[in-house]
Amino acid sequence: MRWKGFGILAVLLAVSSVTAVPGWAADRMVIGTGVDPTLSQFYVGVEAGIFKKHGLDVEVKLFGSASASTPSLIPGDIQASLTSVPAGAIAHARAPKVVLVAMTDIATNYYGAVAETRIKTLAELRGQKVGVAVGSSSELFAIQALERVGMTLKDVQVVNVEPPEMLAALIRKDISAFFVWEPWLSRAKMATKGASHILPGSEFYFIHNHLVMDREWIEKNKDAAMRFLRAVKEAGEFLMHKRDEAAPLVARFLKLDVELVKELLPKCNFMMVLDDGTMQFMKKEVDALVSTKRITAPFDYKGYVYPDLLREIDAKAVGYTLPQ
Repeated sequence: MRWKGFGILAVLLAVSSVTAVPGWAADRMVIGTGVDPTLSQFYVGVEAGIFKKHGLDVEVKLFGSASASTPSLIPGDIQASLTSVPAGAIAHARAPKVVLVAMTDIATNYYGAVAETRIKTLAELRGQKVGVAVGSSSELFAIQALERVGMTLKDVQVVNVEPPEMLAALIRKDISAFFVWEPWLSRAKMATKGASHILPGSEFYFIHNHLVMDREWIEKNKDAAMRFLRAVKEAGEFLMHKRDEAAPLVARFLKLDVELVKELLPKCNFMMVLDDGTMQFMKKEVDALVSTKRITAPFDYKGYVYPDLLREIDAKAVGYTLPQ
């Protein structure tokens, strides 16, 4: 009887181990993004236990910017990235496996140009060393801001620098100004104590954030991908409807001052859609990438936009005409 019981136990353990491995492999995810409250669905998904609730074991990797995270989709180091429109488009142009799953946020009054106090206007940036995160929305923001005063990037000395390093570069006088988003904008104001300021007329820019994913991973792990998208959607709804509860979670994850996060979250409109507004804004950004030779035309919108997951969980959120 002892041996018979042992045999049954051994069989049960063997079956358990065989069936557990595929589920664990599918449920384990590594996702990437930057340090920025507009990307808070990922942070809240972890801190509020939303990913875990949906049966996912998720690791969030933080990069120097959201755009810097997106290339990691190509070798499969991460499965999802919350990122800027330019970064997603550039990654898809390099590897068609990178696809747009949803537009996740519209942020306003979130960008600005920080400059030494001796520089009073955008026009005075002519000939100056200016920090720009090349290939990100920082670059497209800089292009649009300079256009407003009849200039292009050729009229300044572009220094390619990621947002976390911009302030240090300004303090060292390696650059005289930089184009950036929050929280780096507020951090610069607090850290330089009157040695820098935000240039007037530079806070016009608004952004879309995109959830882009590895299509190959999605197709191999469809159930986990569906649960992941539901979790991100739930995190966005939490951020919209319970901002006071969400702010401390975001602050804790990013190690930011909670009052700063409370100030920034109302500038974010979290959502999950694929609509004509998404397409129109994306076309404008893609056209700018083509004009600056970051990508070549024509851009493969049909291959990039991947509506299947979102349509499955919220059909009303999907309705668009692809750009030409």
